[in-house]
Amino acid sequence: MAVLVIGGGGREHALCYALQLSPSCDTVFCAPGNAGIASSGNATCISDLDVYDAAAVESFCRKWGVGLVVVGPEAPLVAGLSNYLVKAGIPTFGPSAEAAALEGSKNFMKHMCDKYDIPTAKVCLLVLNLIKHINDRPLFYWNDIFVCFLHVLLYLITSSYVLFP
Repeated sequence: MAVLVIGGGGREHALCYALQLSPSCDTVFCAPGNAGIASSGNATCISDLDVYDAAAVESFCRKWGVGLVVVGPEAPLVAGLSNYLVKAGIPTFGPSAEAAALEGSKNFMKHMCDKYDIPTAKVCLLVLNLIKHINDRPLFYWNDIFVCFLHVLLYLITSSYVLFP
């Protein structure tokens, strides 16, 4: 069976290594992969496959006879890649977009914790319409203090930011 691993970090490198050891796995692809994965021989890296284009991933799977897709990073999961592939009939290991939102969206997680009285740290969630764009770098203004967030993409914030007064 051919397997496609989505991602390009250390977790995906470990997945490729383990999968290529399986006697039921003939071929391991990794998209986009990285130089370490490519040079180790654990997988064939497909750097030009857009993992955020679910139709392109489906097309690749059908072309190469991929029997299982393993999605590592949270961003494609939150974007619904697993949902799309499962609906297309391609076996996929990875949570649905709805389940991935618990990890991928701090805003969603904080609302769930609040709704169900789950203890969690207090946060100040900043409304996106307060964003000012200067040189394509969003600035959040709060009490005359601004914090520049370099990695804000489609409401998906994968790192935590803390301000101390």
